[in-house]
Amino acid sequence: MSARFLAPRPALVALVVVYVLIIVTLQLLWRTSALNLWWVQVLNVFGLWLYLPLPLLMLLALLAQSRAAGLILVVPVLLFSWEYAAMFVPQRTTGPGTPIRIMSWNVLFTNEDVAGIDALVRRHDPDIVALQEYSFTHSLTLPALLDARYPYRAAAPGGPSGMGVWSRYPILDWSAVDDRRAACACQRMRVAVPGQTIQLVNAHPKAPGLDYSEELGRWQLPIKVLSGFRTAHQQPVIDALVEMATTSAEPLLVVGDLNTNDRQPNYWRLRQHFDDAFRRAGSGFGLTWPSSGTKVGPFKVPPLVRIDYVLYTAGIKTANAFTSAAASADHRAVIADLVVAPLSTTVH
Repeated sequence: MSARFLAPRPALVALVVVYVLIIVTLQLLWRTSALNLWWVQVLNVFGLWLYLPLPLLMLLALLAQSRAAGLILVVPVLLFSWEYAAMFVPQRTTGPGTPIRIMSWNVLFTNEDVAGIDALVRRHDPDIVALQEYSFTHSLTLPALLDARYPYRAAAPGGPSGMGVWSRYPILDWSAVDDRRAACACQRMRVAVPGQTIQLVNAHPKAPGLDYSEELGRWQLPIKVLSGFRTAHQQPVIDALVEMATTSAEPLLVVGDLNTNDRQPNYWRLRQHFDDAFRRAGSGFGLTWPSSGTKVGPFKVPPLVRIDYVLYTAGIKTANAFTSAAASADHRAVIADLVVAPLSTTVH
């Protein structure tokens, strides 16, 4: 059986043209006011996965020896490289200052595997641990495990809004977790590291709002269909973080499950004021939700989006960043090796 029979050239070229037109059209929509349309936002969130057919189409073009298909596929290859190539070339930096390893992790408030949480923390041995969805159940046993290694704690257990930070460095002061309906769903504190004091914000704004229609079209089938995707309620949180970045007299470190994908406008607004540890020094896509242990029925769901971050302003650099997972939590943890410049060299 010939390769040409396996992949007929005219059909393959037509398929490639349709695929590339979809990619190009969406790229244009994502960069115009059309992004306000809810379904365009959803496609943007999962835009990475629109490149999934690309390797298969390139293989088929090679087997069919179709030069036309290969040339057309250069367009999505260039678009993919433009969006993601830098994430495979870490720009790790070092310099004078205090090295700090920080872990940010949404541990899932219904997760009762406290030993598993402690095991992942022990494995990576961070200097500062920032947890989101730190629950009352966690608070019964987790402090006893962590306090022996972390003399400083700022914990406010709750449900989805619960938070906790453990640190090897003194926590000078901290605020209770803001109401998630307020300007910033944040736990704020100042941490004294050798030669410097930093502002640390542990953040967990609400997830995008999803609307569903109760029936499927004119057939009135009892199937819920996504009919809306809302992020306006996140705007006050983004506003508050931006204000902190522009007014803080000390290096500012924002960590947490921000519930915004790194393709969405809110993320790029933050990037105007913060650097991103994983984008700077990680390698790969850094997808954090759902965790690789998450299941739908008997099937494991791979991580689909990146919504957990370590962000920072001037005075902090990144030496390394990566993600790690425990089966009992639905998010992967983000771990970053940072270098905090001493006060005398910090420029604002």
